[in-house]
Amino acid sequence: MEKTPFLFAEQSALGRAVAHLRVVNREHRRKLGQDAPIDFLPPRWRRHIIGRDAAGQTEISRPHYELALLTTLNEQLKSGDVTVARSRRWTDFEEYLIPRVTWAAEREQHYAALGLPVDGDAYLTQLEQRLHTVTASVDGRVPQNPALTIDRDKAEFHLARLKASPEQDAATRLKDLLESRMPELKLIDALIDVDNETDFLHHFLHSGGGRRVPPAVQRRNALAALVAVGCNIGPARMAAASGLSVWEMSQAADWYLTGEALKAASVDLVNHAIHQPMSFLYGLSDTCSADGMRFYVPVDILAADFSHLLHGRGVTLYAHTGENAMRLHQEPIPCRLREATFVLDGLMEHETELDPRTVFTDTHGYTEVVMATSRTPGQGSGTAHRPHARAHAVQTRPLAPLPEPGSHSGRHGQTASGAPRLG
Repeated sequence: MEKTPFLFAEQSALGRAVAHLRVVNREHRRKLGQDAPIDFLPPRWRRHIIGRDAAGQTEISRPHYELALLTTLNEQLKSGDVTVARSRRWTDFEEYLIPRVTWAAEREQHYAALGLPVDGDAYLTQLEQRLHTVTASVDGRVPQNPALTIDRDKAEFHLARLKASPEQDAATRLKDLLESRMPELKLIDALIDVDNETDFLHHFLHSGGGRRVPPAVQRRNALAALVAVGCNIGPARMAAASGLSVWEMSQAADWYLTGEALKAASVDLVNHAIHQPMSFLYGLSDTCSADGMRFYVPVDILAADFSHLLHGRGVTLYAHTGENAMRLHQEPIPCRLREATFVLDGLMEHETELDPRTVFTDTHGYTEVVMATSRTPGQGSGTAHRPHARAHAVQTRPLAPLPEPGSHSGRHGQTASGAPRLG
């Protein structure tokens, strides 16, 4: 708390409490005086913190006071009411936007490049006209749509599944040719070859610890831990198969395979793979899909909660995958949260060189929210509906960003045409 540069709103009661506690710590005082700010205290904490001493004077319990302060600080950090200077995750939302002075000077230029009116009413009128045009066009094609069936009695409509494109002869010959020329390779050997090309294992190496471990040994242990965790073998069985000790395997899995290290290594691997000539045969990743998969979690972790589908505690692994099978982004989220609200997270937070413009996702009833927010960063959205176990996809063309006229919008790194660069 002494070193973290927290930023509070003006006249914030919590900010005054943090500043007061810093002074108390610097002066090495054991107790808090009556001048300690208590305006920030939630009602549930007051009866534990504020009491009376033997003389009948107001007394503040410092242990409970510090717990209440840290709990409130944690809650307001998550809500965005408190921010941290120079932080990537906890920075002020205004830092993501174009500065107001710059936006005021360049606003008309951006709207002119996008062909949009500056006036908000004119913008809404333009959207309404476009909506009527698209609706009339769709209505006109309904009678000739062979994939659409309407159940008049149930007042329901159904769309047939999209049929897969027939496999081309050229693709089949190419597949056979590649398989004939690619020798069988063990997983460990493949990982070593990829590391020689990308050096992705350096993200799992560090010089900390009670004893100095040579880099070559760290690299060996990290590689073995990756295989143990990735193949769900476990440190004990991997140690027995590789000749390493269980302690070495557990140490590498617990301390080297952090979330930050795994993400950085994945970014290196994706960026390396997309520059290979053969990768273009599988697509340019102009489109991607976003979906989640639930996993049962037998231990109590923060990201896990009860799932009625799993009949126990679980976590949802939400992932964005490009059309060339490259994984852009993935994050664990609680099962109780709607997956659709995390669609933009992967598009905005992934650090790869891929830049998908159309996303296929299941909106889980949040279609309007997802479609509306996808226009701000210039993304198109494809919704995947599953009524009555029948699935179909609706693909929309890549959209130009449509910021709300008259509002303070945009992001750092915006191009001259006003289209933001993601990633």
